[in-house]
Amino acid sequence: MKSEVDRVHDEFEERLLTFCGPVYIAPALTAPPSEIIANGTFALVETGVRRLIVTCWHVWDFYEDEKSRNPGTVMALVLGTGLKTYAVTPTLIDADRDIDLAVFEWDGPEPEEKDFFPVRRFPIPRVGPGAIIALQGFPGARREGTRTRGRFGAFFFGGVATAVDDRKILVAPDDARSLVSVRTGEPLEPFEIKGISGSPAYTFRDGWKLAGFVCEGKTTDGSLFLAHASFIRADGTLDRAQFS
Repeated sequence: MKSEVDRVHDEFEERLLTFCGPVYIAPALTAPPSEIIANGTFALVETGVRRLIVTCWHVWDFYEDEKSRNPGTVMALVLGTGLKTYAVTPTLIDADRDIDLAVFEWDGPEPEEKDFFPVRRFPIPRVGPGAIIALQGFPGARREGTRTRGRFGAFFFGGVATAVDDRKILVAPDDARSLVSVRTGEPLEPFEIKGISGSPAYTFRDGWKLAGFVCEGKTTDGSLFLAHASFIRADGTLDRAQFS
């Protein structure tokens, strides 16, 4: 039987999982899971004005590059368990290479297993050094795919913001222990986290609040960079005036 701590953790992790999912690029709509080229992570955000899909600019740029070479290339969102996917040609609202965010308007079906994280305060408050960060993403190292079946493994972890500037939040190693298990608080065994780009990150301020989106990181024992969520306006455009 699960302890009360484990039960609360599982409920928390499951709830945050509803606000994000894997976004993958494949050579064709009918391509089997084994032919997925790459994946990132997307976030679902609802501002009271628009429903948004958020990921990294470099994820979108990778898709655009692949599509320029192969017009059949698709970008798809995994909206449920297994590979319950929705192939999208998203309506781009705004994207910026320097911020490394791309924001799209949600114009798809009502997702049955996902939800939109509500944000009502704009500009979204920024976190400062020392803030505890929790995030969930889908590392490519945990992606499994055969000709007939596929699976994306979610990974839930956290760290502490060690530095903040006008563009990024840095979660840097402290004795090689920058990222920890949210469940145990223990350092994670090092593994490659490529694929979590676009993962929404949260901090606790009178309830869980959106803090940023993962834009750079290689392994769990290295530095992790997040783009500030504050760049996103209620209409989905990016506020470039926040940096010089």
